[in-house]
Amino acid sequence: MASSYAKDNYLKLNGLILLASYPLNDLPIETLCLSGSFDKVLDQSVLDNVLNKFEIIGGTHPCLFW
Repeated sequence: MASSYAKDNYLKLNGLILLASYPLNDLPIETLCLSGSFDKVLDQSVLDNVLNKFEIIGGTHPCLFW
C-alpha cells in the first residue's frame, strides 16, 4: 500500500521507509527496507533486488525493535 501510494505521489515525497516490507514496483524515489533477522513472515528473497536494505539482528516481524 505504501509503495503504491509512493509510486503515484513521488513528487510529494522525499523518500520511503518500509518496515518488514518491500516495494511492489520500481519507485522513482529513494527507498529503505528494514527487516528483522528472525522474521519468519517476510520472504527474505524478495529483498534480493532491493538496493537499500538493513537487517536488524534479532528483529522479528511482529516487533522489529525488541
